[in-house]
Amino acid sequence: GVTFLVALTKADKITPASLAKVVEATELALKKHPAAFPEVIATSSEKGIGMDDLRAFFESDLRWLRHYGFSALDMPDLPGGLSR
Repeated sequence: GVTFLVALTKADKITPASLAKVVEATELALKKHPAAFPEVIATSSEKGIGMDDLRAFFESDLRWLRHYGFSALDMPDLPGGLSR
């Protein structure tokens, strides 16, 4: 399967208690999908909630690179993607 991360949007539209329940239920459901990363990131672009966490995940979490067989020192370039 394809590896994926779940990012919940519009986190500012429900109460914090409701959001916590949604995150918990989503993380529980993700346990059935081995290709899913176990953490869920709740976001709101309007309020900026979770955006730093989402950016940090993609900028620094090397699991994406390692999953596809690249090392931390492989550098992306626009025409060729990740170089080897």
